[in-house]
Amino acid sequence: MLPRRLILATLTLLPLVAHAQTTADPAKAATFVRQAGVDLATVVGGASSPSDRQARLEPYLQRVVDEDGVARFALGRYWQVATPDQRKEYLRLFHLVLLKGVVNRLGDYQSGSVKVTVNTPVEKPDGVYVPTIVERAGNKPVSITWLVTENGTSMQIADVVAEGMSLRMTQRSDYASFMAHNGGNIEALLTALRKQVGE
Repeated sequence: MLPRRLILATLTLLPLVAHAQTTADPAKAATFVRQAGVDLATVVGGASSPSDRQARLEPYLQRVVDEDGVARFALGRYWQVATPDQRKEYLRLFHLVLLKGVVNRLGDYQSGSVKVTVNTPVEKPDGVYVPTIVERAGNKPVSITWLVTENGTSMQIADVVAEGMSLRMTQRSDYASFMAHNGGNIEALLTALRKQVGE
C-alpha cells in the first residue's frame, strides 16, 4: 500500500549511496553508482542537524534518482486519467514522501559502517544494471542491483532490484492495489500521501 515498501526497502539498502531515455555506458554507470555512494556519505556526514540533513539530501536525491520517472511509472495507467493539477500535486507529494523516507532510514547512518562491492555492470535495453554487494555491520550481505539510465548527459537511478525483486514494480503493484480499493480515485491517493508527509 502506497510507496512504503519501495521507499523503505530501497533506502534501508541505500547506505552508500522510470523512463529510460538512452542506455548508459556500463563503465560510466558503475562509476556513477560508486560516486553516488561517496556523495551520500558526504551529504549525511556533513549535516549539523536533522533539518540540515534533510536540506542536504533533497538536491542529492533530485540529482541521483529519477524521481519523476519512478513516480509516473508507479502510478501506471492512472497517470493518464489524472488532471494536470493532480499530476503536479502527486509529483510534489511523491518527492516529499521519498525525502521523508530517506531521512528516516538514514537517521542512524554512520560513515564507514557500510562496505559496498560494485561488480560487473550488464547493459540491457532499458538501461545498465549495476550489481553490488552491500555489507552492514551485524547484517548479512545483501545483493542489490541498481538500474542506471541516461537522459542527455546525466545519469540517474531508475530502479533498485533487491534480492531479485524490482522495487519500482513492487511500488506500482502497491499503488494499483490502493487505487483498486478506492475506486480509482486520484484524490484518495493524494489525501493518503498528504497524511504520510504530515500535511
